[in-house]
Order: sequence, then C-alpha cells, then structure tokens
Amino acid sequence: MDPDRLRAQILAVYDRTAREGSRPPEGLGFPVGADLARQLGYPPGDLAGVPEAVRGAFVGAGRLAPEVAGPGPVADLGCGAGLDAWILARRGHEVAALDASAAMVARLAGSLREAPGLPLRPVRAVLPHLPLRSGAFRWALLNGAANLVPQRDELLRETRRILAPEGWLLVADLVAVGEIPPEVREQPEAWAWCVAGADPPARWHERLLRAGFSEPRIEILEEFPPLARALIRARRA
Repeated sequence: MDPDRLRAQILAVYDRTAREGSRPPEGLGFPVGADLARQLGYPPGDLAGVPEAVRGAFVGAGRLAPEVAGPGPVADLGCGAGLDAWILARRGHEVAALDASAAMVARLAGSLREAPGLPLRPVRAVLPHLPLRSGAFRWALLNGAANLVPQRDELLRETRRILAPEGWLLVADLVAVGEIPPEVREQPEAWAWCVAGADPPARWHERLLRAGFSEPRIEILEEFPPLARALIRARRA
C-alpha cells in the first residue's frame, strides 16, 4: 500500500476523533475515551485532573504515564488527545507532545487554556520524523502509535536519537501472536486501529536491538488471538 495514501487515511480517522471524540470501529463495542483509560488502569486521581476534551478523545493501547518511574523531560510521540502528556506535565515533567493530526494538536492546545503554565508543548509532526533535539529527553512514549507507522525501523532510530544516554522508551501497542490475514493488513481502517501494523514480539526485539536499544522487555498484558496487548520497555544503549 502506498505510504502517503495510507497516512492520509489514518489521519482522516484521527481528525474525526479530534472533532467527535473516540468511538470504536463499526460493529465493535469495546470502550473508548475515559472508559478505555479506566479499563487500562489509569489511576482515578490522574484522570480527574485531565480536561474532558483530553479524556474524551483518548485512544491508547496501555497505561504509559504511570510507567514513567523517574524525573526528566518526556517526548509523547503520536500523543493523540494527549492523556499521557497531560498527566506527566501535571507531575512536573517537561513534555513535548507530537501528533500528525492538526485537529488533535489543536484540541490539546485548546485544552491548555484551562491550565496556564503547564509544561506541555503540543507539536505537529508526522512520524517517523521527530523535529526534536538529539539527546534531549529522558523518556519517550509511544501509546498506540508505533503500529500506525510503516517505517518502524526509522521511527525507532529517531526515537533513540532524541533520548539522552540511558534514556527509556516505553511502548504500549498491539502485537501479533498469531497469523494476521494479508487482506487485513491491506485495510486502512485496520492500520488506524493498530491491527494491520502489529509485529510479533520477536520482531520487536530484533528491531529494538538493531535501532540501538538495550534490555528490551516485552510484556504481554492481554491476549485475544491473533493479537495481544503488550507493554514494551527498552533503554538507549
């Protein structure tokens, strides 16, 4: 599939989410928005401090903000509505929140009017290209965003570039634990919902090592074959 056409179709899905809030694909009844965040285990206290405009458009694959276990600047890559970015900024982290959807970035920027002085900077950027300074971040997050990027190896190399020595990458996404039919991998909607781009855990491990990360750990959180929800951690070598 042509990458430019695929990107445009994925952006259309997320632009609609920015305008209308989260909703599942047609025919699927899984939770979205704040209900999804609660199901994934975000602490109620964290969610209570986030504007409804951010909670209501949340689309993620795991709870990443609570996994940030130390200080330092954060890059939230493919931030969407900005739930992780907002929670971490409220904790005092300086956060750069990047997304390809202009509507999502505008939604997040608008919500910041409720919290002047919050150290959160929305940035429009099309992954895998990161307009960020090399070595500037202690943490990089990809919550349901890595599977949207066909150029996965380039994305991981760029992510390593922006991390400080010993910085951490945290990824929440779907991984393939069985065979995904080729026709599904050709559907733009399946790409937008992180299904078509899902890699097996072993391939994630290989990609991370090749990109210059060490100590990759892939934790399967929930299986629904041929997919599973996973938390992936790796340190910049």
